[in-house]
Amino acid sequence: MLVLGHGTLLSIGFLVLLPLGSLAARWSRTITPRWFKVHRWSNYLLGLPVILVGWLLGPIAVFDAQASHFLDAHQICGLILFGLFLLQIFLGRYIHARRNLPNRSAHPPSNILHACFGLSIIALAFFQVCSGMDKWERVTDRPHTHWAHVALKVWAVVLPVAYFLGLSLLKRQFYQEAQGLGPAAGSKYVSLSSPASNSPNTSNTVFEVGDDEENEFDDHRITKEAESKLPLLHTQH
Repeated sequence: MLVLGHGTLLSIGFLVLLPLGSLAARWSRTITPRWFKVHRWSNYLLGLPVILVGWLLGPIAVFDAQASHFLDAHQICGLILFGLFLLQIFLGRYIHARRNLPNRSAHPPSNILHACFGLSIIALAFFQVCSGMDKWERVTDRPHTHWAHVALKVWAVVLPVAYFLGLSLLKRQFYQEAQGLGPAAGSKYVSLSSPASNSPNTSNTVFEVGDDEENEFDDHRITKEAESKLPLLHTQH
């Protein structure tokens, strides 16, 4: 039961919660400012407790079986993966704490490192889960259910495809950041003036009148001018 809890919690943490946070950051940051809440909940508020408990169950299971610690590839890789995950959490907190500093670059090296770390951790987690399933079958002589292997293979294809398709939104993200538009730049979705206009004499356009409205205003003005020419409307001096 300890080994099953260890594998289940870490599979959910590394292959469901962490990818969910990465996909939210990649797909939603140009659409809604709430993308960061999903990213934070998936990676930190939910991901950290689930992964921490799941990882601790591993050494406890080894100790319970009176076996040796950190002797095979699965155990060593698990230690490295958990250390990278903790480093990723601290890096994310560091980036978030410095987000409002003046003259801060939109994409400092720490942000790029954070994204690369996240992708590397998820890729390493796929290897780790596969090695854990193989070790379970080898040590216990009890095979995993067939659907678990199929789901892992399908997810290993769907997840990277979904993320790299989201890279098509990079152009939109960079444009929003450069022009101070949209949730990616932390401002309102729609600008009231053209961002390309730098002339000081150019006024902000709140709304524009269409052709139908202009014609209606012109007809109303002409009607008023015609009424003012009627004899009954002239003032007698």
